[in-house]
Amino acid sequence: NLMHALVEWKLYDSCGVHHVAAKDKEIFMLVKKDYPLRKGLALMMICYKLQVENFSQMVNELVLKIYRIANSPRQQ
Repeated sequence: NLMHALVEWKLYDSCGVHHVAAKDKEIFMLVKKDYPLRKGLALMMICYKLQVENFSQMVNELVLKIYRIANSPRQQ
């Protein structure tokens, strides 16, 4: 029995698409576009154990971005 739902991230190289899925949500994003990532979503990805299928430089950059956003000071 898991405490948190898993968040799964897949990268489809052939079509340049990120796919982020949780139990009740799915997000598709183009690789070439830098989408704004809200702090709440970044925290959810960390708290709910983001699962990465294949590690790469691009994955590393995204994970670092998620941690930077999640640890940023609260905006007023």
